[in-house]
Amino acid sequence: MLPLRLFRQRLFTVSDTAMIVVGFALMGSSFFFSQFFVYVQGGSILRPGVQTLPATLAMVVVSPFAGRLAARYGFRIMVTIGLTPAGLGLLALGFVHADTGYTNVWWRLAVVGIGFALAMSPLTGAAIQSVSPQEGGLASGVSSTTRQIGAVLGVAVLGAVVRTRRSGGASFEQGLDSAFVVAGRRHPGDGRAHRPVAGQEHRVVRAGRDALHGERLVARIAEFGAPCRAVDQQSGL
Repeated sequence: MLPLRLFRQRLFTVSDTAMIVVGFALMGSSFFFSQFFVYVQGGSILRPGVQTLPATLAMVVVSPFAGRLAARYGFRIMVTIGLTPAGLGLLALGFVHADTGYTNVWWRLAVVGIGFALAMSPLTGAAIQSVSPQEGGLASGVSSTTRQIGAVLGVAVLGAVVRTRRSGGASFEQGLDSAFVVAGRRHPGDGRAHRPVAGQEHRVVRAGRDALHGERLVARIAEFGAPCRAVDQQSGL
């Protein structure tokens, strides 16, 4: 069982709360920006996977160094340094529209990836540092779980925003526009109606539901995994 006394530790609570926000912004914005590539700019289903690689590669390259930098300069400084470019990158993505070329998009995604990579490892490290060595595995599991909770909320809340706008008679792009506002970045209109390909909106709704179910499954696995790791530690495994 998860001992609730851990949340009396201010550093533990703050780091896990920040991880929820990171999961919300990262997963929510990534999911709907993928929809933007396909249904607003037009393209194949494989296109988002390739075009969002700059963010993924940036996280893969930067993440191993984030922990070392946090140990040297402190968790608070690294989290601040990480979230600053992440927020600026999301803000820059808010100026992307249907006619924006990919050469003017990839570097914004890379900035977002670098920012989140610099923030996530220090946040996990801060949660582990705030508890005893025997509870380090449990703290790591809780940090992972809170990130997944944020991801679930990001897809669910932003999906609800898009669905509500669509139910009110707005176009799919207008629904995405509202979702980007909630996620912290806005896809600004330029006075023209960039509508998705006719007949494809229902596939987006179905994809959103599938993603939400998947995120719920991952969150449940992480939730059950944290106590199991604590039991393993106590039994000396």
